[in-house]
Amino acid sequence: MYKVTVLPKAAVFAMSNNGMNYRYQIQGEERKVTITTTQEINHVDFPVESYDSQKEIFKLAVDKELGKIVLEKN
Repeated sequence: MYKVTVLPKAAVFAMSNNGMNYRYQIQGEERKVTITTTQEINHVDFPVESYDSQKEIFKLAVDKELGKIVLEKN
């Protein structure tokens, strides 16, 4: 049997104009890990000036989802 000893922290990333946001939630129990991610896109068209912000949110989301979960053998 294994138990969860280390989990990544939950996070929220959002564009300053609220055009897009990303949420990462994680919960660990004795024998179960639940990960929930939510991405909201609130606009259909984005100005060119916001492309860097969009790219940064996607990069942060990928980095967050690569976080390590550590299990310890009982």
